[in-house]
Amino acid sequence: VLEFLKNDFVHSVSGNHEDMAIRYPNGNMDSVNYAKNGGAWMMALDRETQLEVSHTLSALPIAIELETELGLVGIVHADCPFEMWKDFTEFLESKLTTKTMLEHAIDSAQWSRDRITSQDSTSILDVRAVVVGHTPMAESVTLGNVIFIDTAGWHQSGKFTILDAATLLPAVKASVAVIVTLLTSGVILKGTISVSLSTPTLGGFVVKAFPKVTSTEVADPPVPIVTVNDSSVPTILGFVPPFAVIVG
Repeated sequence: VLEFLKNDFVHSVSGNHEDMAIRYPNGNMDSVNYAKNGGAWMMALDRETQLEVSHTLSALPIAIELETELGLVGIVHADCPFEMWKDFTEFLESKLTTKTMLEHAIDSAQWSRDRITSQDSTSILDVRAVVVGHTPMAESVTLGNVIFIDTAGWHQSGKFTILDAATLLPAVKASVAVIVTLLTSGVILKGTISVSLSTPTLGGFVVKAFPKVTSTEVADPPVPIVTVNDSSVPTILGFVPPFAVIVG
């Protein structure tokens, strides 16, 4: 995880599992609960490495914007806790936001299941769509313009849902792809690129992260990166290397 996140083409948002990993080394996460929720890998690390992982994950943004020809696509782990996407991102960066208010908003962004539980179809304003994960389900679900794509790809009985960022429809095979994924919940957003993420006119996408805003160039083609063995990745994800995987 530490080495992978150092890659320039990696863009990631922080989710509830990152929150648990951040808190565990500091004694703010119940060990039994964490182990039941996939934390065994972190618990098995030595103390120094645990602190390094916690520090690295603490730097991840809460939200990412993907600029497409048809408008902004917001990416957050669980939900956007504001009616307007811009209000959300400005809130994350505002110096007027108190610590308590920020913690409450981040908690909702990383942990909330209210929208999917209540089947709330209210759209998030001033954004084309918001792509989230967090809640595993058999098939992708869209409520308003909020797209839930955690289909439990991390589980033996699940599958990965990959959206084409241009169409927001399930992606098919691509020879060069960039994937934005919340690894702990199997969420993937894919956008095919031509030259760089910062050159939309060439078919790429601009990626901005909040609270910290960044724009990263990606070589064409990206360096092949895999999260499982080389032979199974094209089979599972339907891709033909080379490709880049963006993990969070």
